[in-house]
Amino acid sequence: MRKIRKISDIQPTIGFTEFDIYKEYRQSFLLSELDKMHELIPFKSLSKELKLKERELGRNSYFSPEGKVALMVLKSHSGLSDKDLIAQLNANIHYQFFCGVVISPLNPLTGRNNP
Repeated sequence: MRKIRKISDIQPTIGFTEFDIYKEYRQSFLLSELDKMHELIPFKSLSKELKLKERELGRNSYFSPEGKVALMVLKSHSGLSDKDLIAQLNANIHYQFFCGVVISPLNPLTGRNNP
């Protein structure tokens, strides 16, 4: 299973000076076009309209319901194939902020179902 965590799960635990760069990435995201687009789209209401919800049984999803909608928007916005979108999501922290996840560079997503 790939190691991925929601930003809300990891953010409160980042208290070391090594992670100051994380704050800088976050600030750069807040100044980006992606953040402006993120602020305009009602992800929560869209996910409810699409009847997306957190799984109660089975394996946890990498993405929250809002993150799944954000991923669909990002795919449409970027025009990337599924494979290229996964590669960008692994490498681009702004894409990760947009989707509300943190992906470990040592355990990137592969785009296939992992046990």
